[in-house]
Amino acid sequence: MAEGRFCGRLGLIFWRTRRALPYATFIMTRKRLILSAVGLLVALLALPVLFLQYFNWNDHRDRVASWVGTAIQREVQISDRLGFQLWPTTKLSVSGLQISSPEGVSDLPLLNLQSGEAEFAIWPLLSGILVIDRLELDSPAINFVSSLEEGATNWRFRLDETADGQSFAGPSLIVRELQVRQAQIQYSDSDPQLDQDLQLTQLEWVLPEDVRDSTVTAVGTLNGSALEVRGSLTLVGDDDLEAALHLVLGKISGRLGGTVTEVMQGGNVDMRFALETSDLTQ
Repeated sequence: MAEGRFCGRLGLIFWRTRRALPYATFIMTRKRLILSAVGLLVALLALPVLFLQYFNWNDHRDRVASWVGTAIQREVQISDRLGFQLWPTTKLSVSGLQISSPEGVSDLPLLNLQSGEAEFAIWPLLSGILVIDRLELDSPAINFVSSLEEGATNWRFRLDETADGQSFAGPSLIVRELQVRQAQIQYSDSDPQLDQDLQLTQLEWVLPEDVRDSTVTAVGTLNGSALEVRGSLTLVGDDDLEAALHLVLGKISGRLGGTVTEVMQGGNVDMRFALETSDLTQ
């Protein structure tokens, strides 16, 4: 009797197991499909990341320079080194960078850069904002050229228009920290009396996060006279700056205030000066 009950229970267990086996097989198959899909998605996301991280950008710096030149409508050369790092800090470095002036405006290059390095955040780019956490430039030489007779300048980039005439809006730019060392900035005009020669041994810009007021420090010479500038630049809107600076130039000292509008399109300056000097010849 007991043996019959045991056999009956064993048969019931076997029957239930047999009925549940297809459902269990279905569950396992679905889990495998989900895991395979997740694994494929991770692989698809990881491959571009690994490519950006380990690709030797320096071997293709000429091609990158050509692409950048096409984008900004200028001739661009990278003669020394190009590097990119995605993690742990997203960083772009370049050495031997040259950006030419537009044809017919000047034969002088707009920019010669010995070396530069930028650390920036990836996630804000998804919102259309380029946040540069740190930008270091060593020995940049900048030549601003204005031809008043033709109304042309070499520093204005028409990036807001595409080849077919459609408007193009690039990402908004925020620079948190800027350090420039041994910079040479020259302005050449069709009237030689307006030419300027600015030599900067040091330029620092610091814009803390969640703050619109930045601190600025610049030390160097302007047309041979010792120069020191300290103060703040306030971001107004997305592309305008409001300046409040204390200036010492040779024996001249005072305050400078005003606005710089449309910074990314070349800039329009409206400044007010309040200066004093003990030497009337300056």
